[in-house]
This record gives sequence, C-alpha cells and structure tokens, in this order.
Amino acid sequence: MFGRNIDRHYQIIKQIGQGGFGTTFLAKDTKRPRNHHCVVKQLTPASKDPATLRGCLKSFW
Repeated sequence: MFGRNIDRHYQIIKQIGQGGFGTTFLAKDTKRPRNHHCVVKQLTPASKDPATLRGCLKSFW
C-alpha cells in the first residue's frame, strides 16, 4: 500500500495504526498546495453484518 495513490488524490506514506475497524495510514493530499498531510483509513470490519457495516460507515463518514 505504501507509495500507492488513491483516487489520484492521496499518496500513502506509511501505516500509523491498525485496529478492529481497519488500518490507518499517513498520506499526502496531492491536490492541496504543498501536499498537506492527512490520514486515510481503510475500513476492514471483522463482521459482515449489514447493521454493523452501517454503524462503521456512520462512525467514519
């Protein structure tokens, strides 16, 4: 995942965390002046239950 560009907008620099909801990465926002840093979260909840997934999206959206 490192060095990967997401949606031609965010360039992943490094992983900064991992937990029950997914993995968190430090990234550069390549569409902002001076490539401001931001955080990108890749959601990978353990449960595939639709209600759990809705709750997960609600928490992070």
